[in-house]
Amino acid sequence: MLSDICSKIADLAGLGTEESMGATKNNTPILEQMNSPTPKSELFPYISFEDGIYHNENDGFGFCLEISPLVGVPDSAEAQLESFIKDQMPDGGILQVLMLASDRVDGILNNWLDKPNRELDAFWQSRADMYRNIAKGRDGSIRARNFRTFVSFSCNDKSKTALCLKQIKTTLGTIGCQYKENQPQDLINLIDEIVNVGFMMQAKEYTPRLPIKRQISRAQMPVMIDE
Repeated sequence: MLSDICSKIADLAGLGTEESMGATKNNTPILEQMNSPTPKSELFPYISFEDGIYHNENDGFGFCLEISPLVGVPDSAEAQLESFIKDQMPDGGILQVLMLASDRVDGILNNWLDKPNRELDAFWQSRADMYRNIAKGRDGSIRARNFRTFVSFSCNDKSKTALCLKQIKTTLGTIGCQYKENQPQDLINLIDEIVNVGFMMQAKEYTPRLPIKRQISRAQMPVMIDE
């Protein structure tokens, strides 16, 4: 569901390739493509959401989970994940993993500041402001990042998609990996961060009355590519 974005952006940018008899064919140059750019909302298939499953364009279905990092896991955990992919994942589906180095760290800092006895402490507030500046690269140092991992699955069969969601939750729970379902608002926030790079704005609030793809912040703005 998520990795297709890269190929679509490459095609729009004139960077797509056609492999035919070992030859590579360049598409329309970038600057010419910018004369008729595609709105960002057209890059995504998401229409509606129900019971943990996204209903996408062309009768597709899918789900998205955010999972916590696993550090120092035993070999048995790797074996269980491998077994899920080989033996339990439904045929005809696509499983994708995305790691995002997010510079939107306000949620972590706000949670940190909410600890008892820190709300009114000027020192803790100044430390939080310092880390916000680091996250935005204002002090010239290495920028702070929140590394987040997402797993998504897409398939043209709703029952297979629901089964895969149930199986992957069971597998993750067995190996002690925490996860949460990406609800529409979570997905909108994630897409906003991916496609609106540099715009630290509040993502739109989700409403079930509109297709999800139309609720991306600045959704009608074209894809701008810097050479």
